[in-house]
Amino acid sequence: MKNQLLSPLQNPLQFFDGTPVQTPADFIRRRKEILDLITEMQFGGMPPKPAYLRLEDLYTPGYGRRNTYRIHITEKDRKFSFIFTVDLPKRQKGYEQERFLVLLTGDACFEGVGDRITEETRNRRMLLVRFNRVELAPDTVHADKEAGIHFLYPNHGFSAISAWAWGYSRVIDALFQLPFVDTTKIGITGHSRGGKTTLLAGAHDERISFVNANGSGTHGCGCWRYQQQEPDRKRAEEMADLFRNFPHWMGEKLRPYIGKEETLPYDMHLLKACIAPRAFLDSNATGDIWANPKGSYLTNRAALPAWEFFGCPEKLGTRFRAGEHFHTYEDICAFLDFMQGKPICEIPDDYRKELDDIALFE
Repeated sequence: MKNQLLSPLQNPLQFFDGTPVQTPADFIRRRKEILDLITEMQFGGMPPKPAYLRLEDLYTPGYGRRNTYRIHITEKDRKFSFIFTVDLPKRQKGYEQERFLVLLTGDACFEGVGDRITEETRNRRMLLVRFNRVELAPDTVHADKEAGIHFLYPNHGFSAISAWAWGYSRVIDALFQLPFVDTTKIGITGHSRGGKTTLLAGAHDERISFVNANGSGTHGCGCWRYQQQEPDRKRAEEMADLFRNFPHWMGEKLRPYIGKEETLPYDMHLLKACIAPRAFLDSNATGDIWANPKGSYLTNRAALPAWEFFGCPEKLGTRFRAGEHFHTYEDICAFLDFMQGKPICEIPDDYRKELDDIALFE
């Protein structure tokens, strides 16, 4: 059945055995049981934290310019490295004491975060940090399993998305070594498959203060139990599509649920809830039906109790715009506003009318 919730969702404030979450300590344990289940089943696990990491300066012209660094990782006799860049604001009086808020993206392989955003972050006196996530794992179906960081961890079965999310954490390891970074204000953004990645990275790494998944769709912020279909025959991507087209993104333990999504022991609102009480902005385009924007709205509704539990519902942001599947300048600027304290709740009236009456939990 399309455009219906196929089965009830699980309450984020209730353990899988039915016990309610009553204290912050309970929530920590609830977060762990959610992450353990979803990470292994849906993403094939996560690579471990590296045994050794070293930061190398490659080109550091300084303020108002783009610094380039290389991260070196060693596991026993295996070595891997990748590059990230940092665009800095211009020097001004007192710059030696400044610590800058960070916008970090692994989407250097995409075109969305370009020169216009560089100028925007510099004007806001923020750092724009970029790396190319496909260095960590190729985004090809038939990639060599020893490519990227698979070479470092040959006995692990993690997906490409897990490798990309791990890359965010390694860049953050490096940022903690740079004197001009405000490590309490790190935000991450990604689009589409990059948005799936930021959702996973943000759920796992509590050093990330602000998370944005843009147009992340199915296997991201979309709802497995709500399969959007519109009168023009456009429909949302489904699990079968993902395994057919992008099996390298997927955990093999998810495969038995193809066509049986309503029987999954979780849905994606639970992964969102793992980010609470940190700030999360889910952004989508209403014309991007393949990315299941209505499903993303439902998972935001279902995740909200986690932020309400901590008394900060405004830290769960929702933004829908007209248009198609792209990461626009306006999308990124909205996240920058969100990082600088602006609450965002931009929901079409027809979404509220159609979806707000759907009962989410049993």
